[in-house]
Amino acid sequence: GYPTERVEAFATNQAQVSFVNPEYFGQMYQAYNYKQYYSFNQIIKNWGITAGSGFNYVSMNTQIYPTNNNDFRLAVVHAINYTQLLYESYYYNGTLYGANYVGPINPAFPEYYNPGNLSLYSYNTKLAEYYLNLAGQQENFSVTLPNGTVIGDTSAAPLKPITIYYITPITPLIQTQLEIIQADLSAIGLSAGIQGVTPAVTTSWTTPQATPAFVYLGWGPDWPDPIFQLLMPAVTTTSYLPAWMNLSSVNQIMNVLPFLTNTTEQIQLVKKVYNITYWYAPYV
Repeated sequence: GYPTERVEAFATNQAQVSFVNPEYFGQMYQAYNYKQYYSFNQIIKNWGITAGSGFNYVSMNTQIYPTNNNDFRLAVVHAINYTQLLYESYYYNGTLYGANYVGPINPAFPEYYNPGNLSLYSYNTKLAEYYLNLAGQQENFSVTLPNGTVIGDTSAAPLKPITIYYITPITPLIQTQLEIIQADLSAIGLSAGIQGVTPAVTTSWTTPQATPAFVYLGWGPDWPDPIFQLLMPAVTTTSYLPAWMNLSSVNQIMNVLPFLTNTTEQIQLVKKVYNITYWYAPYV
């Protein structure tokens, strides 16, 4: 059910175990019928990142304008303040309940997680402006920075506002994250709106052309498998993730990677896919 329903079910003892994000912790504890007998830390358990953990993301459709431009995507990933996203989303009552990591494989799989030790994307507005300037020159659009400087193709029309789509109803966590992303993008001259859609609408996103340029979604594995359930859906088109990453170099690797029995060879190929994906930048 929805988070508010899970809060109510736990508070009224209809459910003995429930799962909610940190923004609901206070509400859950205050509504709990037995809080006079148990402290907050006795009823809230932080499981951390597990083998079954998924991830939230903003995808950039690599097959349609303007997110089909690699430098444009690099501009976006360097415009975002990931520390602010983390703390305003997952910090509660003195405890941080989340972590930033270099996906799509999570640290619960240490052998396969980020084998090349790539760093998190830096929050670097100047670097973002550099990439956005390149993208504008390549795609013939201009962008006006907050200080009035025009970058990109200064003789071209301004880039139109972008829209980030999300599934309704919006939760406080998603609202917070999208507001941070909007503010960060505006700092490099990108005007971003948000638009909610029903889950039924997302079922029509079965081709790149039918999928918006920006989509906020989450992905959760059906079973704990770093290759089949975390890496492959994110870097190929097999699961219809809205970034629509479709690179022959990656596809060739992914056609054999899940079936290798040599762990060392697997890790080396994961490292290659990680490096390609990192610089291709299909996700925030």
